[in-house]
Amino acid sequence: MKDAKTIKSAGKRLKGIAKIIKGVAKRASIIAKWIALIAKPIAESDKCLTTVATSTYCDRSFHDHPL
Repeated sequence: MKDAKTIKSAGKRLKGIAKIIKGVAKRASIIAKWIALIAKPIAESDKCLTTVATSTYCDRSFHDHPL
């Protein structure tokens, strides 16, 4: 009976840890999405500056961006 109790408490502890990890992962994915949203336009504008492309290419890439 004692072993069953220790297994049960360990299970509860693991569940708690899993909940914490899940919460952290959720927040991290939200932060990652924001970073991607911010970084994408910067990368697009950088592409315009570095490549020897026409101004129409740069304008087009900004208009196609879903923001």
